[in-house]
Amino acid sequence: MIQQDLHPSVALHSSILLIGSGKISCKQQSEIRAYSILEMSGGILELGLQSVLGYQSFLQLTGTITIGDGCVLGPKCTY
Repeated sequence: MIQQDLHPSVALHSSILLIGSGKISCKQQSEIRAYSILEMSGGILELGLQSVLGYQSFLQLTGTITIGDGCVLGPKCTY
């Protein structure tokens, strides 16, 4: 199960696929856009203030990935 620590202003598209176990932490006005896939094995994703993980991005996490404030990744990024 993936725990979600999301500010109320965060936008997560309904088509996002979350696989495995870990934690997602998103600050104000951040977004994870349509058709993104997060595959986690105990990993942590930290998405900063007003940051965006673009359309159709794919992240595999076993450790921590921190995306700072005001960053835009994607679309179609793989990490």
